[in-house]
Amino acid sequence: PGWNVTTERAQPPGARAPSGRAHSLTRRELEVLEFVAEGATNARIARALTISEGTVKGHMKHILRKLGAANRAEAVSHWLRLNSP
Repeated sequence: PGWNVTTERAQPPGARAPSGRAHSLTRRELEVLEFVAEGATNARIARALTISEGTVKGHMKHILRKLGAANRAEAVSHWLRLNSP
């Protein structure tokens, strides 16, 4: 994924400055969330990022908590809403 890195956080190209809890997502969490938005499984994300499935699950746990989402679909929905023009 092509991310514009400003400090320790990253945003997709052309995205607004994140608001609310989304600003606390790390670069890696944003990468994972982009894969999730594309419908990728934990196994596919793990292979693509060269990390374990357990690590992907940990990132998802943090993403869900930070966005206040109950599941993957809700997390993607929150993220897309916060980053739409």
